[in-house]
Amino acid sequence: MATPFDRDPGTGAMTLADALAAAHAAQQRDAAFLHMVLAGVPQGVAVFDPDGRLAIWNERLIALFALFPGSLYPGMAIADYAALPRPVRQLRRRSDDGDRTKLDWQGFVGEPGLYEQILSDGRTIEVAVIRHDSGSLIKTYTDVTDNIDAHNELTLRGAQLAQRIRELESLSTSLEESRNRAIRADQGKSRFLAMMSHDIRTPMNAML
Repeated sequence: MATPFDRDPGTGAMTLADALAAAHAAQQRDAAFLHMVLAGVPQGVAVFDPDGRLAIWNERLIALFALFPGSLYPGMAIADYAALPRPVRQLRRRSDDGDRTKLDWQGFVGEPGLYEQILSDGRTIEVAVIRHDSGSLIKTYTDVTDNIDAHNELTLRGAQLAQRIRELESLSTSLEESRNRAIRADQGKSRFLAMMSHDIRTPMNAML
């Protein structure tokens, strides 16, 4: 007796069982491709479904926070994910104008936006929280420590250069003042010698 799970012997049309098997195979291929893509990105990634359950993540995420193997699992509630122990020392939300607001990082779930996590080892992790139209939540984690260190180094060197320029400007002003004083002194000396020469020549001329 035929069932809904059999291929129609007359037309060869796909039955429900065939459709489900094909859909499952396609889903597995898509998941494998997505895992391959995530494995190649330098950021840590965690994707939550519309119900707030962990759907997929990559190894970079585990490495960034030194999470224990098996600490992440499919279907993990986002609240449990947020409660995982991590070496976070400080959490800040970054606004569009660059301002940073300190937040409580413990149990942090995160509304869509851009954040910075300062880890206990001094690294800075930029966290982008994105809400997809489907309702899924995507979190990406980027280690920006080198960028910040480079920025701080440039800022320091800029401040040192500005200080050096101020010192050179001050020295130039002092040298200009010294030059002007020397010129005035030389002019005074010339006038004095001219006057003395006149005073000496006048009686001499009278004697001659």
